[in-house]
Amino acid sequence: MNYKDYIVSCIGMVCAFGISYGVSQTSLGTSFDRVLYDTFAQDVSRNDIVVVGIDDKSLQEIGSWPWNRDIFATALTNLKDARVVAFDVLFLEERVGDDTFKKVLEDLSATNSRNSAIIMASKITNGVVQNPVYQGIQSGLVHVMPEDDGVVRTIGTHTQVTDECLPHFAYQVFATYTKNTTTSCPLAYYGFPYIQNPVTISFADIYKGNVTTPVKDKIVFIGATSLDMGDMFVGPSGERIPGVIVHASFTQALLNNTLFTPLSNSLVALFICIGYGIIFIITRIARVFVQILCIGIYVVSVIVASAMLLEFNYTAPYLLLLLPALLLYIYEILYRYIYTHKKNIKIGALFGSYVNTTLLQSLLKEGDTVSLGGARKRITVLFSDIRDFTTFSEAASPEHLVATMNTYFSYMTPAVTENLGTIDKYIGDAIMAFWNAPRDVEHHEERAVQAALAMRHALEDYNKVSGNSFKIGIGIHAGEAVVGNIGSKERISYTALGDTVNVSSRVEGLTKQYGADILVTQEVVDVVQSDRYTFTYIDTISVKGRGKQVILYTVTESI
Repeated sequence: MNYKDYIVSCIGMVCAFGISYGVSQTSLGTSFDRVLYDTFAQDVSRNDIVVVGIDDKSLQEIGSWPWNRDIFATALTNLKDARVVAFDVLFLEERVGDDTFKKVLEDLSATNSRNSAIIMASKITNGVVQNPVYQGIQSGLVHVMPEDDGVVRTIGTHTQVTDECLPHFAYQVFATYTKNTTTSCPLAYYGFPYIQNPVTISFADIYKGNVTTPVKDKIVFIGATSLDMGDMFVGPSGERIPGVIVHASFTQALLNNTLFTPLSNSLVALFICIGYGIIFIITRIARVFVQILCIGIYVVSVIVASAMLLEFNYTAPYLLLLLPALLLYIYEILYRYIYTHKKNIKIGALFGSYVNTTLLQSLLKEGDTVSLGGARKRITVLFSDIRDFTTFSEAASPEHLVATMNTYFSYMTPAVTENLGTIDKYIGDAIMAFWNAPRDVEHHEERAVQAALAMRHALEDYNKVSGNSFKIGIGIHAGEAVVGNIGSKERISYTALGDTVNVSSRVEGLTKQYGADILVTQEVVDVVQSDRYTFTYIDTISVKGRGKQVILYTVTESI
């Protein structure tokens, strides 16, 4: 892999993250992230939290809303054993029965031997805090902010109002119950699991003293649960949830330490990088089926991991964990398809006219592993030439000469390519071919010998059809050579260079001297062990510029 591939992959990573982040900020993206939260944001009810609901029964038996305050005074008297009584009811103005209610509040404070407490709701209107009319009573802000889809998933613990750090209603209940007065300003939002099937008592039963559910030393929330009261919100499952249940759920999450906090940016970045790493590796070493399998495992793993993180009180932007890796995979596949397609065109243009079709398909299939630079390897080289071609060409017209050579090469070329050889070049009337490059060819020495014999037969067929009486000489030698792309930036060709090529050319030139149409060297004969061929020793010669002598043989097909 070269630096260009790294750069392309890095560009893909940046683009994938940018697109994913943009999508995650849309309504579609946030909805996707909320699926797991909405599925798992549930909790069982604690025994020390009780909800007293102002329900339809209460409105029917006590009367229509709003009620006089002496009604609340009676209910509070019946709840005197509770540790905390939290009114999710706004007492912001004076009303009939206030005196009775104040006296109950004062009596409870005077006789408080169990550190019990009363907490009331307050709110902010036009930047001004509106507290209950009763002095000395603790209060907390009851503001709940649904998200853009109308669902309440988070609540802040405190709010900064001018110079004051005011607690949320549910947090004030928690702090009072646990005697924990830690503040956190400015506002910090936390997710929380909703109480499933909270312990609920009708206000009417409390008012009449028909209390069957123990409330001693417990937290008692009092609030509207009737739809007619309008204090309703949408929960994760789409159901309508009374505001008092929202506050009770948040308080319970504080007590259980099950508040949901977002996964840190550094961990999100780490998980994204892990996803990138998986894609980077599998797109380079794995087949498509394995890639798809790995992608499926990765997607399932992210979803399972995100669900498990909720168990540890963390919310994860799992769309942002999934999408960058998936987009990078698509990007890598498209890039590799385009890159491979262009490379196949290049390889096809380079070898299409010179190699066997099966060999070409193998090259195209594994193009990334083919070295288009120089490489040293053992090959078998074949040279062939037409005898006395100069005399023939001098007597022929240019048009006839070109037509003759085209026909001749059409007969000779299949003899090479069908035996998995590579045509290096046509040099006038000569052919240079080699085996075992650019792809490995088993028994390439024998393949070359078989090609030479096929050329002998092809020449006979050509002479019968054309009426010519051409004779050819073929020389074959095997050894190490440098094969690769040779030339300039403007023009290159895949060819072979070295002593093996030179010897093969010299051997072909000796065929006329020894009266043989095919000559092969000892290096070829030593490897070819087939009974199909008979090799006959001819001579041992010295080649100019080469210290080692060359041993020559002729070859015929065994009957």
